[in-house]
Amino acid sequence: MKTRNSGTSPGLQQLRADLAASFAPFPLEALLHLRGNLHRLTPGVYQDGRGGGCLFYILSETLPEQDRIASLDRFTRFFTGGTTEAHRRMPAYQPPKFVTRIFDSRLTPDVRQRYPGITRLDKAVLKEALDAAIARGSGSACSRATRQMSPSVVARPTTTQNEEPRERKYMRTTPNLNNSTALRSFPASLAPGEQQVWADLQFVFKRFPMDSLLHLRRNQHRLIRRVFADPRGGGCIFYLLTEHMSERDRIDCREKLTRYFTGGNGDPYREMAVYQPARHLVYLWDGTPRDDTPSRYPGVRQLEIGLLKAALDAAIDQRMKQESRSRTERRVPEDALA
Repeated sequence: MKTRNSGTSPGLQQLRADLAASFAPFPLEALLHLRGNLHRLTPGVYQDGRGGGCLFYILSETLPEQDRIASLDRFTRFFTGGTTEAHRRMPAYQPPKFVTRIFDSRLTPDVRQRYPGITRLDKAVLKEALDAAIARGSGSACSRATRQMSPSVVARPTTTQNEEPRERKYMRTTPNLNNSTALRSFPASLAPGEQQVWADLQFVFKRFPMDSLLHLRRNQHRLIRRVFADPRGGGCIFYLLTEHMSERDRIDCREKLTRYFTGGNGDPYREMAVYQPARHLVYLWDGTPRDDTPSRYPGVRQLEIGLLKAALDAAIDQRMKQESRSRTERRVPEDALA
């Protein structure tokens, strides 16, 4: 990707960043399917009944029928976990929302402000961003089964001890289990700041395979704050999510966390939209917010264990339902075996 110094316009930079964030939740198979069906792209509709479809319908065409993005509600739910106007105002929804508008050439004032000088989604820009997402997905260090279950760009970290210490140098603290509340419904029982926490947790959990989610749930008693891992067996959320993976993929430093979600390292990658949910959840979990963290989670000072557990349970339940539906759809009728 070109930098500002190389002449790329701010509007094009933002468009490329939004495309990267929009592609990130999809598995590699979906990205490859889109690349093979670019000729079927049709603006202005989700699907036209003649084989054409919008960007996100074709991306989701290989997913189970109930997950295909063929309506506004499904579009919203895919990126945020819900369907209300509050969900459509969430940060995770903004990149795909604006990508859809520029794809449809709906040049509303907010589109012109977000993409100054851009009047349409050029196919070359789309293909460039798609190929970059596919390259990151194809370079995953995880197994093929893990790639199929996790709609993420999993990295191949090569960090050394000189890049960053294994532990952040803070006092070890444990979550307060007594002050947690089991909040399972969204968004009715959650305050606005908690709604964004929930959405960010779901966004993050979608990027890990099912065995990672189950491992975290089995080991939640080992959760600690302000370090990636400690010698006594404790670990942060992202360390425990990846503890059973190979040492190269285990998130035990900031560089590996960045690379897992973005495929790269350094400050430009840490500013990518796809990295922001994980980034702010780390700050919230540790109780060490950045200046912009309170505005993302108004009224929330720290990620409580009860909210984390409820969001994790919801993610596991949803994944189990999806896998059950997929197995049912793939099952061959008994009379066909006769």
